Amino acid sequence: MNLEQALLIYPGNSAEPGVCHLVFARDAPDGPAVLIGNPEDNPSTAPTNALERIAALIANRLFGGQLSFRLYQYEPEGVPTLAPTFYAIQWRGQQPGSMPTWEPIEPAADPFLAAADRLVRREPYTLKALAGLRIIDGTEPAGVVGELRTSAGRA
Repeated sequence: MNLEQALLIYPGNSAEPGVCHLVFARDAPDGPAVLIGNPEDNPSTAPTNALERIAALIANRLFGGQLSFRLYQYEPEGVPTLAPTFYAIQWRGQQPGSMPTWEPIEPAADPFLAAADRLVRREPYTLKALAGLRIIDGTEPAGVVGELRTSAGRA
């Protein structure tokens, strides 16, 4: 299984965009899978509060518009214990990618999560510590990469 990583910049609910960490495998044993991580210094809206937007960006930027991938979330301070927690995301709405629910899951329960676990459980789990990863800018239309953005490291 080939694990890839990126930082996704996504529209938040405030003036600043949010940034989440993606770990994904197109060739995971049970089909494509993505883990969304919430770095401690995310400057805006938490992925939990922008999940539908983030899922749509993942579908469009990584999987050609298809929502047929397993989605998980990692929170360094998950509820209710404020301990590192993994969640399996289930879509309960009539439309794909709507009405998400979060169910805690142990990484050992899924081969993809077991492999991705070591990439998110790090100290510190910050954007600075994740510097150097590919950046996917979901605040710009797909395929539009300006020269100024490219020179700043965004793609």
